[in-house]
Amino acid sequence: MHHAAALWRVRPGEYPRPPALSREHQWDGLSLGHGLGLAAFESMLLHGRQVGPVMSCTIHQVVHVPVTPWDGRRLGKGLAVRPFDLSCLRESFRPYNECPGRMWLLPPQTEDDAVLTDFTTVFDEIHRLRSGAASTLHANSSTQETR
Repeated sequence: MHHAAALWRVRPGEYPRPPALSREHQWDGLSLGHGLGLAAFESMLLHGRQVGPVMSCTIHQVVHVPVTPWDGRRLGKGLAVRPFDLSCLRESFRPYNECPGRMWLLPPQTEDDAVLTDFTTVFDEIHRLRSGAASTLHANSSTQETR
């Protein structure tokens, strides 16, 4: 099943929280930059992979996604994982939940509101996107050098 980017449903504010965030599920909050995060989730949807709810903060340009529990692998630059936590962080690295620009981006299918995004799938997609961007930059710089 393929989904278009325009089909995300937007719910302003933090509450009510989607069913995926119930305490019945064990989940971690994966936080990453807006551009990379949205590109990863869009790609996953376009390739028929399930994506659950995403908390977007337009103030800090960060997305937070509840994921299946983190497996302990090294995250890399710009990624953070915290158990049961989707808060933004201030410069002092204390949790900050009162960002007025926060909203839920809900998946195209309402039944996916109760789905946790698979940590391994999103991690692999982020790695694929970063590798592709690095390859493109390298190819572009090589092309410019030969001119």
